[in-house]
Amino acid sequence: MQRGAGGALVRWLSFRWVTVIQWGYASALAAFAYRECYDYEVLRPHHLRLNWNGITIVSHINDTIWITSRVRMIAERKAIRNQNVSYLAVTYYSLFTVILSIFANYYKAPYPALDQINLAASVIVLVASLVAAGFRLEARAASFRECYLKLQRLYDEVLADDEKKLKYRDILMDFPNHSPHDYKDLIVNHTVLEGKSLSIDGKDLTHTYPMMCSWLARGAFYYGLLIVLFVSPIVFLLWPFLTLRAQ
Repeated sequence: MQRGAGGALVRWLSFRWVTVIQWGYASALAAFAYRECYDYEVLRPHHLRLNWNGITIVSHINDTIWITSRVRMIAERKAIRNQNVSYLAVTYYSLFTVILSIFANYYKAPYPALDQINLAASVIVLVASLVAAGFRLEARAASFRECYLKLQRLYDEVLADDEKKLKYRDILMDFPNHSPHDYKDLIVNHTVLEGKSLSIDGKDLTHTYPMMCSWLARGAFYYGLLIVLFVSPIVFLLWPFLTLRAQ
């Protein structure tokens, strides 16, 4: 009995010392208050296992923070990519309308409705530039960047889980949410293209068949649309030359 009591005392003192070191005095006091109901086991920084009435609860707030920060990185990259594409498309079609205006006499023969085509192209360029500016993609990308930088700082902080969860939610409230497709892209990029493992709450995250089909379909549609968008003016300008040589 004395040996058992001595061992219990050592475990009691060790638990309190580790709790104070890992979680700070405020968290340690809260843990001491519940010592009759819980046994605590420190796993690693930011992770704590609670055993209560035979039920094991493991906190993985850092996993959630890490995944959210990576998804916001993908959202930022998409916003920057779409912004660059929109700028390039507006410039490209503006140059297209200028070429039609300069060589109007030549293109009127193969295209009798050239004036109407040129006017429509000019209006489309104007509307497209206004729409692209209205999306505010640059500001959206900057917002996502600020969000994931704050999440990375929070990830590195040594805090109790409850405090870290509150800070995590406060950060998310200050920024726009990402698209569900951004999360799917993270899973596919990380597990398929990079061949790495991904887990949250102790469970492995893997891509599913619908997720993979969605990733492929969206990629094919996006880059197919870009090809049509940038190749069509070239075909339009070269078509008279091609038909002339064919004759």
